[in-house]
This record gives sequence, structure tokens and C-alpha cells, in this order.
Amino acid sequence: MLRIALIALTLVSADAAAERQLDDISPYSHYRQAKQFADQGQWQQAVERYRQAQQLVNARIDLSLYQLRGIGGFDSDPQAATERLTKEAENGSARAMLILSSLFQHGHFGCPIDISKAQKYRLAYQQISQQKQLEFALKADATNRDNEQRNKSNI
Repeated sequence: MLRIALIALTLVSADAAAERQLDDISPYSHYRQAKQFADQGQWQQAVERYRQAQQLVNARIDLSLYQLRGIGGFDSDPQAATERLTKEAENGSARAMLILSSLFQHGHFGCPIDISKAQKYRLAYQQISQQKQLEFALKADATNRDNEQRNKSNI
């Protein structure tokens, strides 16, 4: 009994550690660096950064699918998991949109593969991502202006 409890504790802590590690590393920074390298003409480094960002995105999808399986959702009741993800996506969850897009794209809901739904969720995810990047850029720009004004007033 103790052995089973230790195994369960190890699995839960490994899952939590993987989730924290993925949350600590954002694919957006790799995308930004890839764009900077491309703007500078350093194509090899740009491609490498882009690949790293894609690997992080794929790892997040895999972790989310694992979590769905862990709560008894996707493997035991795909319909309930799909309904839950669809509801989350309709409420604006970028994670749910990305997962649904991947599921539709890889044919997890049977044949024929519904590319239109995959594209719909992928596009919605991209729009949310772009909006977050824009908000981040605006916040950084406002912070820079505030710092410049403080520096001018200190002179």
C-alpha cells in the first residue's frame, strides 16, 4: 500500500514539475528572438529559435493531453473531454483552442479529419497570442516612456 502511494506521489510531483518548467519558459520569447535574428539576417539562429519555440508549444500540448487523460477524460470519455475543451475554448482559453486544433488536425475525432475546425481553433489561438504580444509590447513601451520621463526630470 505504501509502495503504491509513493508511486502515485512521484507521478504527481513529476507532472507538477514538468508543468512548472513549461510555465517558466515561454515560447513567445523564442519567437521574438527568432524574428530579431531574421531581421539581422542571421537565418541559422532564427531557424533554431523558431524550432525551440515550436518544441515548447508541442510540449505544452502534450502536457495538456496528459492532464486530460489523468483526470479520466480523453481516453475514457472523449465526448465529455471534447465538450469541456470546447466550452473552455468558447470562453477564450488559448490552451483549449490549441489542444482542440491539434486534436482535430491529428484525427483524434475519427475520419475524415476535420481541417476546418482545426483551422478555426488554430486561428483563434493565434489571434489571442498576437493580442497578448501586442499588450506586452504596449506595456513595455509605456514603461520605457515612464522611465525616460523620470530620467529627464532627474536631470
